[in-house]
Amino acid sequence: MNFNHQVTAILPVINMTRARRFYEQQIGLKAGAARPDGKFVYRCGGTEIALFPRPGGTKAEHTALSFRVGDIGHGT
Repeated sequence: MNFNHQVTAILPVINMTRARRFYEQQIGLKAGAARPDGKFVYRCGGTEIALFPRPGGTKAEHTALSFRVGDIGHGT
């Protein structure tokens, strides 16, 4: 199968401001774009990460995203 399509990880968030601050300031993603449906989307390599506002949030008992870094202490 030749799969050459955009992949988007959708993460429900309770507090969009707090979530954006985390992904931009702690993880270092560049601010993306707000979408008409309320999502805020980041481009990360060949993938999109979409923060989706959800007042009640969700409880994930699994890893939703992982980032490969050379040195976890320095985030590189």
